[in-house]
Amino acid sequence: HDQNTVRALAPMIVSPELRDRQEVALALGEIGGPEAYLLLLGAIQDQDSGVRWRACQSLGQLGDRRAMFSLQRLLTEEHDPKVRKHAEQAIERLASLRVDLRGSYAQEIAPEEEVSNEGALK
Repeated sequence: HDQNTVRALAPMIVSPELRDRQEVALALGEIGGPEAYLLLLGAIQDQDSGVRWRACQSLGQLGDRRAMFSLQRLLTEEHDPKVRKHAEQAIERLASLRVDLRGSYAQEIAPEEEVSNEGALK
């Protein structure tokens, strides 16, 4: 994660220029890291729906399950169908992540994986 880049982009997520905010919301999902996560949590509350849906998409891409509560809350308040769709997709993606023993969300669970009788993934 390039946190210097995230810090350089941080002022643009609140820029008066709509295009800047939209582009940064997508870029933060590509860069990742804890600072990007925090900036994206703020961006899902932006006044522009284009920023909000891009931030939802990026939060799903980051793979940090802590975003699920904020995304679910957004669904209860959001009226824009595109934002709702991207929030739902992000929630689905985050819910599909498997936690490894170190506590990071390392991989998505493939639909073809089976659950054994003990309930553990094979």
